[in-house]
Amino acid sequence: MSRQEYVKKKKSAAKRPVQASARKPVKRKKKKSAARTVLLALGSFLVVVVAGGVILFFVYFGGLNTKPLEGDDEQLGIPSNFSSLVGPTEVKNIALFGLDGKSDQTRSDCIVIVSIDPKLKKVKMVSVMRDSYVDINGSMDKIGHAYAYGGPELAVRTLNQNFNLDIRDYVTVNFESMADVIDAVGGVTLEITQAEMNSANRNIEEISNDPDYLINYGTVHMSGAQAVGYARIRNLDGDQERTARQRKVLTALIEEAMQMETRALPGLAQKVIPMVTATSMDYLDIASYLTLLSSDLTVEQAVIPQTYSDQSIGGVYYCVYDLDEASEIIHDFFYRDIHPDKRDELNNSASASSGTDLAEAAA
Repeated sequence: MSRQEYVKKKKSAAKRPVQASARKPVKRKKKKSAARTVLLALGSFLVVVVAGGVILFFVYFGGLNTKPLEGDDEQLGIPSNFSSLVGPTEVKNIALFGLDGKSDQTRSDCIVIVSIDPKLKKVKMVSVMRDSYVDINGSMDKIGHAYAYGGPELAVRTLNQNFNLDIRDYVTVNFESMADVIDAVGGVTLEITQAEMNSANRNIEEISNDPDYLINYGTVHMSGAQAVGYARIRNLDGDQERTARQRKVLTALIEEAMQMETRALPGLAQKVIPMVTATSMDYLDIASYLTLLSSDLTVEQAVIPQTYSDQSIGGVYYCVYDLDEASEIIHDFFYRDIHPDKRDELNNSASASSGTDLAEAAA
């Protein structure tokens, strides 16, 4: 069946517009969105951590492939003066890696740092562009290559050394079952443009033998295949916009999962488990993270870098930016609750008030 025939048939058979969800609309906070479908898989693990509970993990995550990180804080690249950099904090950070293959000799296709702040009841996610030009074991290279060169240990150390962080845990995933995870939560509702709808439909044709095309744009409730098609849009605009779409779907997925009844969570867990290829966390580690979370948490997102230049070095494309500035932006976001989008406004406010720093301006 051609796309035109499909659309004509679906429109005539539909009892309601596609964008009108049968589920009760959820009021969501507006989030500024800016990497690939794998970001959704990375967040799916977080979905079950947030919504599942300790017992669910003990029962359904018996098949987790636990690979602890080797080495002490120094070997993991955590700065010796980290405590003086951020002060007392309860914040815990986890590195999430999505691979474009299934072995530790594969580069990470997507990198997300998840920061859990139990005091503010927030989960903050920072996407790091995979072509970022960073220091890996003394040589400048793309940050996505660190995983291929040295597995999760080197990938975590690279993040810690370049952004002055204290990451001690990681999760590595593939995303082959992403559509099933989205369907397990009942789909997601998103705002899309006509251009995005057309691009998503081309992707849907590639990933499905029986394409479930999008036939409307605006506010649309999407199935798993539709959301994955949307998340895989590549050639419509820039890298930050592509990353934005991934985070939009991820945020909607987490919000839908948070509303699921407890009895429905085992089904969701069974969809997520095959996506997790390795993690440093055992049951006790997972339980400790779960105690930091609550059902009324807020999810916030950002992308690093905020500003960058595309540079060809030795004939290879890199995303080049000020790593010290990026580190400061991440620290403000994770430890001082200053979102990157607000930094310019707060800096201007601080400059206008002599003796006022950024943290004071944000208070």
